[in-house]
Amino acid sequence: MRQTVAALVVLWVLALPAAAAEGVPVEPVNLQVVGVTEDSVTVVWGPSQPGQFQVLSQDRNGSGVTVGWTASEDPRGPVVYDVRRDNLLVTAGISQTQWRFTGIRKVSSFRVCVTAHSGEFVSAPGCGTISRQ
Repeated sequence: MRQTVAALVVLWVLALPAAAAEGVPVEPVNLQVVGVTEDSVTVVWGPSQPGQFQVLSQDRNGSGVTVGWTASEDPRGPVVYDVRRDNLLVTAGISQTQWRFTGIRKVSSFRVCVTAHSGEFVSAPGCGTISRQ
């Protein structure tokens, strides 16, 4: 009976419409049932997705750009980030919500993707296109 209830709750959560409230995931990532009692089911999922990418600073000669993003949240513990530029891993396991990209003098824009990790849980990647000015 507990497994049936847990399966029904997981299916219900996955069928939820797009979330209207800020901080509520549209689609749970790494959804897990962590507890089942006679009258309740406890479900957890990964940290919130990083987003709202913006240029924080730029070198005068254009060879370096510092990009920031909104912090991910996870009530279970600290969050660290992996950062990719144009699908190539640039750094992993950083705790700050910004990264300085160097050696980009010849490009006018590039794609940044950031994944948040909290313990064994991983968010969906948050991505944005950064245009140099």
